Amino acid sequence: MKVFKNVIKGHKHKSIKQSLALIVISVFSILSFHTAAVTANKAPQDQMIKLTDNALHMMSLGEGEFTVIFESGFGNDLSHWRLIAPQISTKAKVVIYSRAGYGKSDPIDNARTLVESTNELQQLISQANLKPPFIFVGHSYGSHIIRTYAAQNPAKVAGLVFVDPANEKLMQRLKQLDKEKTESFLKIYEKMVPKKLQAESKILMAIDEKGALPDFGPLPNVPAVILTSMVQEYPQFIIHSPEGKQIWRDLHTQLFNQFSNASHIVTTNSGHNIALNEPELVIESINDVIKKATSISKNKHLAATLIDATKLINSNHLKEAETTVFELFSDISLKADHINTLGYKYLARKDVAHNEIVLASLILKYNVINNANSANVFDSYGESLLALAKPIAAKEQFLIAIKMTEKNNKNHRALKGYKANLAKAEQAINE
Repeated sequence: MKVFKNVIKGHKHKSIKQSLALIVISVFSILSFHTAAVTANKAPQDQMIKLTDNALHMMSLGEGEFTVIFESGFGNDLSHWRLIAPQISTKAKVVIYSRAGYGKSDPIDNARTLVESTNELQQLISQANLKPPFIFVGHSYGSHIIRTYAAQNPAKVAGLVFVDPANEKLMQRLKQLDKEKTESFLKIYEKMVPKKLQAESKILMAIDEKGALPDFGPLPNVPAVILTSMVQEYPQFIIHSPEGKQIWRDLHTQLFNQFSNASHIVTTNSGHNIALNEPELVIESINDVIKKATSISKNKHLAATLIDATKLINSNHLKEAETTVFELFSDISLKADHINTLGYKYLARKDVAHNEIVLASLILKYNVINNANSANVFDSYGESLLALAKPIAAKEQFLIAIKMTEKNNKNHRALKGYKANLAKAEQAINE
């Protein structure tokens, strides 16, 4: 399922005081993370993870099926996610870290290339013993890194969240729009970059000049969210002109179109730093991906376990097959109507095989035992027994369904169907 959303409210440009306030806040980022964690009665792990040539500062919190790893943009350390990570830790293990040369991570002599930063992310995951499935959240240039990792390790990735992601084709598109203004912007930008970031900035600009990332193959088709800021923070530059922002949005749409189960959220409330200006939008997006990834994981587990149960049926280990089915549904906690639909799907197949009927009966038997307040589950279980040539047992289930429906004086159409099934059972008994 693909979803597009516009988040439109009034946006006020940040004053110089507000911008300075954000800089001051970032100084206390680690304290903020600890404070948020303590408020949630949790203790974050604060570690230096040793890699081959250096050590990276990493903080982690929470637990769950998924490990959510945050990748900051150019010029930012782990502090960028201080308003987000503690909130996500209630549903998953969260990991924030500073790349080499940032924050408390070891200083470096040479700026890392995209491939080198991705390799260090690989090392961090290995050395910190982080376990997949992973959900990656990348801001700006950090999106290049999570795209590169995901293309290299598709089986380990369960979801992706792109927070106003950088795009390698942006400068080429802007030059097509107005080459002179784009080159003028780039010259000004180079002068604005702090000296300690200039080497890395040149690496990023080389990507823009080439207009392509290293080709490690397609991205995995996993649940994804793309967040796009349409705020013209610096309208004097072509990159934030109306035409420039439309190119930005179009490039994000192209990324969105690579996924079959994605949302594209466009906001006019936040500038490029959506995680700081509108953290609730990022939190909502991550939770949405976790929810979708959980559903996919549950369905895969369901399908694999039912295949195992079918193998047991084929080898005539019916008791073991029943235990497998019962433990499965006890574990994944599906609603009664969902279980009923699944079981009935096997029965309704054209030229249904005997082992499929047996599997359906086990599924529907579980439903009768655990959801005994539904007349429909008794009727469906009765149909599976009838298909197994057990009309006496089937008749008992149909009678229960009829009695429950008549008592509640509900659903006369269903009652008619239950009585028709009862007639079939009685006919089979008399034959």
